[in-house]
Amino acid sequence: MKKFTLVLFATLMGLMAASFSANAQCLTYAGGPYTDQGIDIAGCNGQSVSAPYAAWKNEIYFTTVVAGGNYTFSICDGYSPTIWGAEALITVIEGGTAASGSVTGGTVLGFATGCTIDFDATVDGTVWFTITTVGGCGGAIQQDDNGVPTVITNSGLECTACDDPSVNPGTIGGTTDICFGETTDLTITGAVAPNTPGSVSGYVWFVAGADLTGNTNPNADAAYFGAFPIQATSPTSPLSFLNDGSQVPAGSYFFCSCIFGNATAGAAGFNDITLDAACTQTTCFPVNLLEDGNPACTTCPVVNFSTVLLCESQQFSISADVVYTGATGSFTITAGQTTQTISVAGPYSFGPFDSGTEVTVSISNGDPACDATQTFTETCPTECERVADGGFEEGGTAWTQFSTNFGTPLCDPACSGGTNNAYGGTFWCWFGGIDAIEDGSLSQSITITAPTATLTFYLSIPVNSTNGQDFMRVTVDDNEVFMVNESEQTAYAEYTLVTVDISAYADGGNHILAFESSCFGGGTTNFFVDNISVEACGGVCVAEAGSITNIFQSGNTITATAAGYTTAAGYTFLYLLVDGSGNIVQSSANGSFTVSGSTAGYSVYGVLSSDAELATVLSVTTIADLQALINVIGACADLTNELSVGIETAVAQNGFAITQVAPVPATDAVNVLFNAKGGNIQASVYDMTGRLVNNFTVAALNGNNSLRIDISNYAAGVYFVTLSNGNHVATAKVVKN
Repeated sequence: MKKFTLVLFATLMGLMAASFSANAQCLTYAGGPYTDQGIDIAGCNGQSVSAPYAAWKNEIYFTTVVAGGNYTFSICDGYSPTIWGAEALITVIEGGTAASGSVTGGTVLGFATGCTIDFDATVDGTVWFTITTVGGCGGAIQQDDNGVPTVITNSGLECTACDDPSVNPGTIGGTTDICFGETTDLTITGAVAPNTPGSVSGYVWFVAGADLTGNTNPNADAAYFGAFPIQATSPTSPLSFLNDGSQVPAGSYFFCSCIFGNATAGAAGFNDITLDAACTQTTCFPVNLLEDGNPACTTCPVVNFSTVLLCESQQFSISADVVYTGATGSFTITAGQTTQTISVAGPYSFGPFDSGTEVTVSISNGDPACDATQTFTETCPTECERVADGGFEEGGTAWTQFSTNFGTPLCDPACSGGTNNAYGGTFWCWFGGIDAIEDGSLSQSITITAPTATLTFYLSIPVNSTNGQDFMRVTVDDNEVFMVNESEQTAYAEYTLVTVDISAYADGGNHILAFESSCFGGGTTNFFVDNISVEACGGVCVAEAGSITNIFQSGNTITATAAGYTTAAGYTFLYLLVDGSGNIVQSSANGSFTVSGSTAGYSVYGVLSSDAELATVLSVTTIADLQALINVIGACADLTNELSVGIETAVAQNGFAITQVAPVPATDAVNVLFNAKGGNIQASVYDMTGRLVNNFTVAALNGNNSLRIDISNYAAGVYFVTLSNGNHVATAKVVKN
């Protein structure tokens, strides 16, 4: 049986690039190469190896040869020119790559009509054989059996018995610690492989999780991880394996050299070959594949960022796990408008930030090569959310999970060598991730209310196999609504928001939402998925007004800020200015009001209304009538707390007050003097529109305190500093030149 196409790693097979001669040779094919062809390695002198099945027209086969060897490729056993309607045409290509139906980058050693061709190998490595007919090159595969593919070694490689004293796995040398993004440089000296006629023999590199030196059946050991392609003789070039975390996660391994003979071929190279213990020898070398940002590999700070949802207040914070402070010993982290100098490794927290806010985080230590910037955002689930645990931070139990090789596609840093590949939090869905056949899926039953529904998720494809086959798709009730192929890696190299309209399923019923992936080997593809959401608000009033957080007064201008209100489509948030008699005198979308005369006696509310009932809400003239409209009549709207307009000068509240702000105006920084009774104080800076500019926590002493705020990066204008001890708020004005 002919199995799936095998993609060979050119760098590991010693392939060489050269130009083709352009005559009657054929460099295209429609079938193959196959993993079970049985002629992967040519034998020693006088040995013949044959495929377990006959050839079809317009196929490709390959074998591994040694420089100086003379070989014959034949399909004469069972061949007849009448089967395909013309004489066969066989082309021999040394080196190059076979992919997508053609061989590129190799040297044509010859071509011949009929069922056989002799050739001389000039380099160690792979030789390809295309089989077609005269005039049939480039055609479709013709599945008519016509001769068994056979490789005969005529000369160039003496046979070596298993008990020959020269047979040994050699000595491995090279670098033990391999930084992320670097390659191994392992060499083998003195290795001699047996070459046993009538069986599979040769040399192979493999990777294990333990030292398998001396093991005579290594591919059956529990510590065996995977192998590189089998070679006919010991390699002369170093093993250059890229540590990029895509095929082998960061960690400590053993790279092993194995020579073997009298083996029985399997369907997956060395992975399932049956070894003869009396003719197998192994030696190993320790290799540490270091994770990205390992302090041993960099002079820059090493920080792992993650987000923490604080959905009870519709906010999130950013956690910074500082692993290494860098060669300079200290550096700065800027998150939004907050900058903190870090000189000690450990955990740090920034925020909180409002749900849905995009926060830019940067690192700097004075060395431009170390500067780095990331952007974070988190959105708390709303009442319209139909997916449970869309970010997988609650353990993923809401999802039905499957993976061919790993049991589940859900992952945290522990399964990726310590690297956090989540978009938010510490868990994400990782489809693929192995150079083998891998299927994975996540599914969940959700109720999708009418009339509209939107699916969103974040997708990244950091690594792709280039095999053109690996894919990830999303289905609703087994109907595909989104699909991406590994070839689209460039568009999704970083996490990208994907939005899909699934309103066709918004009927109030239960539906199966599924994320599915299939990878086919021949390279590794990683599909990362995080923050899955389905918003369907039909029939649900999701009005949540949050709260008025601050009021600032300057002259006859009143500015208010709010937080925690619903931002779903179809809803509008407004600020309401109310006089001392409860009359609604103004409404504002940005929280800014101008009054005539004194601002004393006014208060501000916030109202969130569905757009369908906004006109009714705005027609109400008193705050009491608005409360009745919402609470008695049942309008889809919500009202915040009341916050009264104060006076501009600070007034001590139970020992808590701002006593001085200096200098006024300021250019680079201001000092805020305040009284407190100890504890943590939340400090915030707002501009005149009520936009939050800076937000941080300070530890206060019992008595007089001084707080220095850097405003060097602020635009010129008026700002308000608010300090809160949890019970009282003190506000003062700052002027920036």
